[in-house]
Amino acid sequence: MVSIHSDEENEFIRSYVEKQPSYSTKVWIGMKRNITQGFKWIDESLFDYSKWARNQPDNAENNEPYVEMWINGNGVWNDIIGFDREFICEINYFDE
Repeated sequence: MVSIHSDEENEFIRSYVEKQPSYSTKVWIGMKRNITQGFKWIDESLFDYSKWARNQPDNAENNEPYVEMWINGNGVWNDIIGFDREFICEINYFDE
């Protein structure tokens, strides 16, 4: 899944999802809460950017290990339990 490292990347993803014919208003991104180390990108890239919604992350009921992006909420993030969501994948492209 995607890791996000800037406002530009975050907006690119939000805008891309919003332009899809039947887009979801909430999508998983590639971040997960590690019990001992806090939030980490699942691709193990540097955690150097975040865009949490107001009062987030809140870890409601001590059980919200995943992170979603709110497409209609300017791309802000929310921690969430593992409900079904569409997700954003990232691939590396190498031009040879």
